[in-house]
Amino acid sequence: MIDLGGGHGLYAIALACKNSTLNAIVFDLPGVIPLTKKYIHSYNLQERVLVQGGNFLTDNIGDNYDLIFSSSNPSGKSPDMIKKISKGLKPGGYFVTVQPGDETVAYDPINELEFSLWTFENIKIPKKSWSKNKKFLTEEYLNALNTHKLSVQSISRISDPYIKNYGVSMLIAKKEL
Repeated sequence: MIDLGGGHGLYAIALACKNSTLNAIVFDLPGVIPLTKKYIHSYNLQERVLVQGGNFLTDNIGDNYDLIFSSSNPSGKSPDMIKKISKGLKPGGYFVTVQPGDETVAYDPINELEFSLWTFENIKIPKKSWSKNKKFLTEEYLNALNTHKLSVQSISRISDPYIKNYGVSMLIAKKEL
């Protein structure tokens, strides 16, 4: 599997702990990788959970994955990434993405401030368009999945116990055989 924008690596670590045959890659910006390695080492998983520094928007993410995972970042929310994700999956592989933005909530300036501190090199689109509150499951996004042979298996809403009336959406899609 590969966790795009995996940051701390805890999703890949948890999945590797639950599945002793899983090998994972945490793909994130080079500046994040030292922290990711510390977490992986603390779970003694450096043989099965690797790191790869890069920019998922512009760099090759590899191919032949059984699972591509994305949580709370543009890799799993942007219709423009779907082609790259589909190409990275083997036939029958799964794309799982957990993203905010489909709940109707008031504007959250703290959340937007945090997001505006992220840096995406070589991206000409204004950062505002990458907002965490940007809608995720749009018609454009769902059409991109279909166009690139990813069939939606399920969509679930997961509430956030810390923010009233807020949650995330989890989409599971399978690449056609």
